[in-house]
Amino acid sequence: AVVSTQSTGASIAVIGPLLHDPFQEYMEQQKLTLHGSSPDQIKHSVTLLSIIFNCFIGLMILFFLISIIHGMAQHKYRKHNERYFMLLPEMEDSDLEMSRN
Repeated sequence: AVVSTQSTGASIAVIGPLLHDPFQEYMEQQKLTLHGSSPDQIKHSVTLLSIIFNCFIGLMILFFLISIIHGMAQHKYRKHNERYFMLLPEMEDSDLEMSRN
């Protein structure tokens, strides 16, 4: 199976110019912000890229918290089952002794 790189190159050539202008504008905005220009020159705008990035970071934090809670629940479940199954044979033996009397 031979993969043609020509189609991949063509798709990058189409996508590249579409991304160039917004990225160039973003980089110029960051340059103005970081080089300490006057507050009047800095354009504070919320771009689609910043919204997507913030949502992505928020989802990553949420996933991290859910995975911690899930891990704690699994640990508690295993600990509970270990105690239950360790006591189960003792309970069966005592039940048998009680039924004999």
